[in-house]
Amino acid sequence: DRIKPMATYVKGRLKERSIAEPIVKSFVELSAQHPDLFIVQQPAPESHTDEATIYFVKEPEWFKGWVDIDAPDDPYDEK
Repeated sequence: DRIKPMATYVKGRLKERSIAEPIVKSFVELSAQHPDLFIVQQPAPESHTDEATIYFVKEPEWFKGWVDIDAPDDPYDEK
C-alpha cells in the first residue's frame, strides 16, 4: 500500500505476515543496519511522534507516492 511507513504501521504489517516476534520488535534497528537498502528517519524533536519512518533508498519505479491517511480523499478503508 501507499501509507507512509511509520514504525507502528510496519510492525502491524509484519505481524499480519506472521513474522517472528524478535524481528518485529527490532525491525527498526535491523533496517538501520542496512543503509544500502533503507533510510531510517528518526522523528524531529518538535514532532508529535516518537516513531521512526523507514523508507527504501531506491523507491520502485512503479511507486506513485505516499497517501495522507488523514486527508478526505484517502483511498484506504478504515478497516
